Amino acid sequence: MTITTRPTAAGASLLGGSIELPPSACRHQPAQPVEPWTGQEGTAGTVAVVGAGKMGLPLAAQFAGHGWSVIAV
Repeated sequence: MTITTRPTAAGASLLGGSIELPPSACRHQPAQPVEPWTGQEGTAGTVAVVGAGKMGLPLAAQFAGHGWSVIAV
């Protein structure tokens, strides 16, 4: 396919150009400070590790070794 004309300014360029959009105001609430969950001493929850390969499986083993119920996928 041979391109014989330049793209118009009305649409996005398919040749690697970009679309210029006007800036828009931020519409979300301010960030809320949070603290990490520590639980009670001697308690653990359930964790799911997605991607139990060479990185996820050792991570799942660490959680299991610390008393967590582990679901590895």
